[in-house]
Amino acid sequence: MTPFFSIGQNKSASADEISLQEILDYMYHEKNIYVAYDPENVESVSSDARCLASKNITACLIQAHQHEFEFIVDSDSKLMLRRRIQSGSFELHGRIVDLANGMPLAFAHIISDVDRVITITDEEGYFALVQTNESPVLVSIQHVNYDRTQVELDPSLDFQEIKLESTPILVEVAEIIAPLPALQTYVTEHYVNVGGDALGNLISVTSGDILRGIQVLPGVSATSDYSSEITIRGGQEDQHLVLLDQIPIYKSGHYYDIFSIINNEPISDISLYKNYFPVEQGDVTTGILHLNSKNPLNQQAQINLDIGLLTSDIYVSTPVADNMGIAISGRTTNSNIATGSFSNVLSDHL
Repeated sequence: MTPFFSIGQNKSASADEISLQEILDYMYHEKNIYVAYDPENVESVSSDARCLASKNITACLIQAHQHEFEFIVDSDSKLMLRRRIQSGSFELHGRIVDLANGMPLAFAHIISDVDRVITITDEEGYFALVQTNESPVLVSIQHVNYDRTQVELDPSLDFQEIKLESTPILVEVAEIIAPLPALQTYVTEHYVNVGGDALGNLISVTSGDILRGIQVLPGVSATSDYSSEITIRGGQEDQHLVLLDQIPIYKSGHYYDIFSIINNEPISDISLYKNYFPVEQGDVTTGILHLNSKNPLNQQAQINLDIGLLTSDIYVSTPVADNMGIAISGRTTNSNIATGSFSNVLSDHL
């Protein structure tokens, strides 16, 4: 005889026993019958394999496990399998809602204080608690945002509605102290402005080159890792404009574009236009970088000299009258390091 059941470990009708889990799997895969069940309840339950010789699988299961399980029929293809309530037991039915608005409280825990039986409300707040004692039952109810509540359930009532009152949790006022970010930008509708200490921080993280510092701002990127030239909004190098006090700088790179020609010291702030451009700059397509220099009238006489291994900068500023000041800055690349005797000595030994 051809086995009626073949799934899992290929058990057939001639075998002595077959697990209830395999029978349910067969119903789902072969008969398109959907059964809702708790896997823990059917894990250790087995049945006589010859029962599967019957064409009525549902009747077979009910007959084989009528002392343990019962089916609740939802439709022809949807069933629910649950353990049968023990003899002498009964269910207490009810619903848990919020006292203020009457909303159902889903997934609330109801614990019997007598025999520690636990049940959970469904999404509509309904519950069923199995009890063996017909006397009033004291239960504890727990739910998020609600205090633990003890309620006495009356077995003589068919349905009981329990209302829980939400208890606010008083929290002491917390004072949060956070330092300002190292880089602060002043954002307007038309441009982003960086100045003061923020400009110094922007320059310091990029080895003292202002154009390389600007490359970390949103919408700005470098043409390559070794170049100080910038691109705005993914455009080309010739599609944006760099201005120093309204003076166009058409080539801002120096020494194969590794360094910029702009000395950082005389710059007070920068304004980056990425969306809206001034009407007088109609030939720009991606953006404008406006560098604003310091006012020498607002400073005391000073001389700043910065000599590095690769670049050197100088800045001289002094007021000469009430309404006049002079500022001179310069920047050079120490190209003689790469072309002088020191480089030749290194080349001879490498």
